[in-house]
Amino acid sequence: MLIVVDGPDSVGKTTQCGLLRDSLIRKGTEAVVLKTLDSTVIGTLLGNLLRGGVITAPEEQLFAFLLATARLYRERITPALAKGVTVILDRGVGSHLSYFGALGFGRGQLEAMLWFIPKDLPTITILLDMDVARALKRKKSPSKFDQMGEEFFGKQRRIFLALAREKGWTVLNADRSIQAIHQEILEALKRETV
Repeated sequence: MLIVVDGPDSVGKTTQCGLLRDSLIRKGTEAVVLKTLDSTVIGTLLGNLLRGGVITAPEEQLFAFLLATARLYRERITPALAKGVTVILDRGVGSHLSYFGALGFGRGQLEAMLWFIPKDLPTITILLDMDVARALKRKKSPSKFDQMGEEFFGKQRRIFLALAREKGWTVLNADRSIQAIHQEILEALKRETV
């Protein structure tokens, strides 16, 4: 099973992915957390170039993320799922569509470029949502991506929420305690897998 924990920056995705992995492992389920820019050699290299300001133009960023995502699916996600491992993806298609949509790329254009992602994967997507101003205040060490400004992140959040409504994702209020969110994620997974 593929579980995607998605949402804007600073809503607690990485924390919740780690807690979920640990919870699943304690229950005897083999699970792994993967990230587009950190879980393959190509993804890490591209992440360094993106974060370091070497890749800056929106179309360059788009193709860097596409390459990193394609490699992640081919090298890590698809093989893990084939072995019965539960994959927890820290950011998914929603991040891609919302980020590049907020930059002005058309949704149809973006979705067509993601043709390599299998459409039949058993996927549960959980969107962690929070007011943009509150999320930006939580950021401990801002990255290049955090400099886009509150207006950009507001647009990205609206795209996330529209995707969630359209695709039936579980939307959780991320402006609560870490443990409360974790418990709600576990409850959502129980509902989705019954």
